Amino acid sequence: MTEVRTIVYSLGSQYGKKMLATSVFDAHLYHAKVNDGKVLFTVPTQSNTKVGKVIEKIDNIILTLKDGSSSLFAKVEHHGVYPDKFPDKNLYTLPSQWDSSKEEAEGYTWFELKDVKEISREELDSYKNTNSREYPLLKSISGASCRIYVRKK
Repeated sequence: MTEVRTIVYSLGSQYGKKMLATSVFDAHLYHAKVNDGKVLFTVPTQSNTKVGKVIEKIDNIILTLKDGSSSLFAKVEHHGVYPDKFPDKNLYTLPSQWDSSKEEAEGYTWFELKDVKEISREELDSYKNTNSREYPLLKSISGASCRIYVRKK
């Protein structure tokens, strides 16, 4: 049986902290609600955000605030890095506050998310870091690493 691959991103503020992390969360959740449960999620491609090259398929993603007060869960249809791969722009779009042309030019990592839904703190806590160290999930993303791989406990 193939292991289900789930990745967690801790959401942060955007645009020089002019858009708070809670607004980033709300924008993605709202966009998915009005677009048949679909949204495009992007992050700058840096060592602490990028998906490892050995991971070809990500099954699910969890986007959470650092304190775990709000989280969403989604299935990942496809993912890639601009300009090597592009998402299906007919089905997956960014919230209106984002500039897709800037993100394409800067080589962001993107994820096509579907079946986006909000999850409870209890559901978030049902996942653990795949790292050999047994840190709680929120502690694992509290430092420089805003992206971790997790599995169900």
